[in-house]
Amino acid sequence: MKKLGTSLIVIVILLISNYSEAQIVKYTDYEVAKSEALKQNKDILIVLTGSEWCKPCIKMKKNVFQNTEFIKLAEDRLIILEINLDRHINMSSKVYKDYDFFKNKYQTNALPSLILIDKNEVTKSVISKGLTSFEKTYNRLRELTTKQ
Repeated sequence: MKKLGTSLIVIVILLISNYSEAQIVKYTDYEVAKSEALKQNKDILIVLTGSEWCKPCIKMKKNVFQNTEFIKLAEDRLIILEINLDRHINMSSKVYKDYDFFKNKYQTNALPSLILIDKNEVTKSVISKGLTSFEKTYNRLRELTTKQ
């Protein structure tokens, strides 16, 4: 009986840790993200970040992208395209070229920045302020996206 109790505790801990480790599906190729958005009838959220070294980016990742409510919103309504710059930027890398393209196209130099477009590539919003606040970011994206 003691073994059964211990086994149940271990199973519950594993289930809780797996649930808390839920992650958003992120794409790194724009064409693939665009295709998925059309297929799934969802908006595209382009995330310009330096999630390993940029302090506000790290806070956004922790406060927003790892929040279960945001994960649910993303699963229901968004295709995430992440452009994640390394600390030591290689200007000839695909990541940097993608970053440069999107920052110029949507006129944002801030890290982090969120660019929300619909499945037909029509700009809905460019957000570069308040991104470390879960409430501000979540509420704004929830208002801007359509439930599928």
